[in-house]
Amino acid sequence: MLSNHLQNGMETARLVWSRLPNTEDGEFDAIGISKKSDGSSVESLDYEVIENYAYREEQAQRGKLFVIYQVAVKWFFALLIGIVLSSVYIVTQFAPAAAGSGIPEIKGYLNGVDIHGILFFRTLIGKIFGSIGSVGGGLALGKEGPLVHTGACIASLFGQGGSTKYHLSSRWLQVFKNDRDRRDLVTCGCAAGVAAAFRAPVGGVLFALEEVTSWWRSQLMWRVFFTSAIVAVVVRTAMGWCKSGNCGHFGSGGFIIWDIS
Repeated sequence: MLSNHLQNGMETARLVWSRLPNTEDGEFDAIGISKKSDGSSVESLDYEVIENYAYREEQAQRGKLFVIYQVAVKWFFALLIGIVLSSVYIVTQFAPAAAGSGIPEIKGYLNGVDIHGILFFRTLIGKIFGSIGSVGGGLALGKEGPLVHTGACIASLFGQGGSTKYHLSSRWLQVFKNDRDRRDLVTCGCAAGVAAAFRAPVGGVLFALEEVTSWWRSQLMWRVFFTSAIVAVVVRTAMGWCKSGNCGHFGSGGFIIWDIS
């Protein structure tokens, strides 16, 4: 096998040598480039790419731009990693209850399971900024879970009169400070999250009816309908305001369906 390769190489070298001009028409330089008498170069016998003049010229022209591009890419990926690590810190140190979808925890709460910390103000802040960091870092993150959990946290804070720890309480919200109204408000918050995520107020009502509540009554149905209707009006108003160019790139949002076939 090795002898065949050597023989083929020698034959190729002889063929190239036979096509070169003789020494009367030109001379050979030290690195194997045949030059004619008029000074124009012919084919090089030196096949080391780094020694190629055209390659060196091209690299010299693109050198600075290539270095800038490499530095920019490195800093870009470093920024993305930093954003993702900030989200990791939020869900591991600042607000561990904000980790995950949040929908199973809300279902458990509405069905009588007391899960510590899932509706705290700290969890709300962690959910919002953790979701922003995850999306900004390029991770795959759905809209339904974070918005349902966020809506439930906001509704729960309304139900308990705000947050006394962070001095964000209000007296007029104390009227909702009972278990029944608080559960109803959390259910309305879940419906509002689905309605905002998919721009579907009826979908929010059906989600609350089918997924999160175990005890359904007519009074709760009208509360959920009213909440979803308010969310639909607010979302449509924000979309109309953003389409006029007031939101920049955020005004052209829409559904993105990835082909995984």
